[in-house]
Amino acid sequence: MLSEYIDSQKQKNSLQKFDYITFFEVLEHTTAPAEFLAEAFSLVKDEGRIVMSVPYRKYTSLVRIADHPPGHYTRWDEQSLNYVLNKAGFKVEHIRIRPFNLKSLIASFFASSMFRVIESGYIKSVLAVMLGVVTYLPLLLRANKHGNRVVVIASKRS
Repeated sequence: MLSEYIDSQKQKNSLQKFDYITFFEVLEHTTAPAEFLAEAFSLVKDEGRIVMSVPYRKYTSLVRIADHPPGHYTRWDEQSLNYVLNKAGFKVEHIRIRPFNLKSLIASFFASSMFRVIESGYIKSVLAVMLGVVTYLPLLLRANKHGNRVVVIASKRS
């Protein structure tokens, strides 16, 4: 976590602050998101910002089986992010639900463990793509109503 970095920098008496801190697809993997955000707050300059994204709660309900610990500990939507960021001292400047698209569908499939299990070879590759279409296409069709990521830009409250 950030706390190790903060502690090591405090010991060196050189805690550096940043204009921007980014973390994409991280918050849902932390067991203590409020503490993580408080640590990020301590590292952002007064006029600095955080830029982050998390899976969208309504999208993850479509793939609930793969969305439990140790993968994801938390699920987020606009209201829950506004609440926890406000509590940590941030002001949300921009929040957007990013729509699910074919490019992210293909990237998700090729990054998935399902694809990596299949050995190389033409027939196995074709089978892998067919399996991916059968598995992910229904998610694409349903997720377009909801989007699959929430992207946030937040600054320190004045």
